[in-house]
Amino acid sequence: MYSKQIIRALNTKPEHISPQQKQALDDDGFYIVEDVLSASECATMAQAFEDLFARESDQGGHEVHIEPGARRVSNIFNKTDVFDKCLEVPEILAASHYLLGEFKVHGANLRDPEKGFGHQDYHTDVPKKFADDWWVLNAVLTFDDITLENGPTRVVPGSHKWVPINVPAVNQGDWEPEDVPDDLKDGIPEDLSAAHPQEILVTAKAGSVIIMNSSL
Repeated sequence: MYSKQIIRALNTKPEHISPQQKQALDDDGFYIVEDVLSASECATMAQAFEDLFARESDQGGHEVHIEPGARRVSNIFNKTDVFDKCLEVPEILAASHYLLGEFKVHGANLRDPEKGFGHQDYHTDVPKKFADDWWVLNAVLTFDDITLENGPTRVVPGSHKWVPINVPAVNQGDWEPEDVPDDLKDGIPEDLSAAHPQEILVTAKAGSVIIMNSSL
């Protein structure tokens, strides 16, 4: 099956991504949709994470990345069917088709930063070779509330239009970083750990999805 067939089969409709959401994805590189998972689904998935992590412990996430200070589990769709609902969220499917055209599932990871840990340097998840070279969409599904107190994701709206910075080596492929031209340096942080003057701390209720261009 190709993407349009899958979207149609899963009853995804044009209204699952509004004109305003398309504009936000284009201009800001992200937006939030609430109530895509029910409270019971969040609780069931959160418990499944606990069960998987209890088995994997300090090797949790080893298929992709073991992160000191954050509990992780990767390859989740091959370990349990509890998370299968995440593959059928129409708002994610509609956004993926809008941004990418034809698309497939690249992977899924669970991440739970521990108190006092989890801070990440600014980074772009994927490289790009030209201005609108979009080829990955991130969907952050929240099983718990994300608050200012427990470690919100920080983003710089519009930064998906910058040249890529600090791309994880595992995602680089055949891409080679280039020097940033002087006319593009404005706004790009020198200290990738520090707060950026234009950053937004993204909070969201449990059951929400943060939809992001992975070049953000």
